[in-house]
Amino acid sequence: MRFSLTGLALLLGCSLALPAPDASGDAAARSAREAFPTFGFSVLPPAGWTQIGEGGPNHAARWALTEADSDVILAVVFIEVMPLREGQTLSDAAAAMAKETGGTVHPAGAKVGGEAAVAIHVAPSDPTPERPVAPVYAVLTARGPYVYVIGGLAPAASAPSTVAAVDGLHRSWQWRELDAPVQHLQPFRSEPFPLFGLLRINVPAILRPYPVDRRGGSAMVGAYNYLRGRNDFMVSVQIAPVGGMEKEEARMKYREVFAQRLGLAQAFTWEPTHSLGVQRWLSTPAQVDPNKLPSGGPSPTIRVGIVPLNAKTTALVVFTLADAPPEELQAYLQVAEAILRTVEPLPPAPEEP
Repeated sequence: MRFSLTGLALLLGCSLALPAPDASGDAAARSAREAFPTFGFSVLPPAGWTQIGEGGPNHAARWALTEADSDVILAVVFIEVMPLREGQTLSDAAAAMAKETGGTVHPAGAKVGGEAAVAIHVAPSDPTPERPVAPVYAVLTARGPYVYVIGGLAPAASAPSTVAAVDGLHRSWQWRELDAPVQHLQPFRSEPFPLFGLLRINVPAILRPYPVDRRGGSAMVGAYNYLRGRNDFMVSVQIAPVGGMEKEEARMKYREVFAQRLGLAQAFTWEPTHSLGVQRWLSTPAQVDPNKLPSGGPSPTIRVGIVPLNAKTTALVVFTLADAPPEELQAYLQVAEAILRTVEPLPPAPEEP
């Protein structure tokens, strides 16, 4: 069974096939310990595996085993961090995962950074078109209110290599203090990534994809703060079937639409910005009306970016910033501007002969 990263993203239900945080390809860099400060650990990446983009909001990292000199993927290992439910223990989480995957729980053989751990073994299976890879092995540990899953997906032929890669990750594990996402807004991803065949965009490497229905012309990435247990910064990209945003009257009309749709407490103005030969507009910051919040609490800050893609289509980029101290809020406002400057239309696809 042969499949590429794009095919894997679709088959696993991933919201976006993001590029890797660092695609330098430098062998020395790949052999060095890699830190994931907003997730609270560091590991030695598996030798011979290639880091690929994450597939969900809780994914710290993913690596793929590929055929030599190709992007054909044979197996994937990943590290995922999930909140424990109230009263749930590590053993409870492992039992639930084993039930879901058809596996069995065993001792892990070694602690994960000094913390207790358990392993889940799943009998390898042959690939099918609908399921080219399946869970074969995972090591789970817990720290604070979170469970950390080091897992592997593979067909039977790649299962031994996958088990070895997972064991290598869990034996090299070192804990570190959790950092807030605002401390790591640089660097951006290794390269911009395309959306909807209409545009490309780049974002900070710490942002992760969130599940949305991309068939509706929207995509979302964000930064989850594991110290605060909340989303600190979200970026939503939507495609609007409207043109003419170069005209001030059109922008003023849609300013009212955005203000009403987003429940903003005050009006905003459009600020023009220009880069990569593309004209864009970014709204001044505005807060959500507290009366429009379903659960009360501090109001988030919103900025809206608009980028004309062609005569009939506009990209809407909505930045949502959680309530934060002024210096933190300012850092997110600045990175919102930097993200919008990366948005550019893709050239139209060539017409079929």
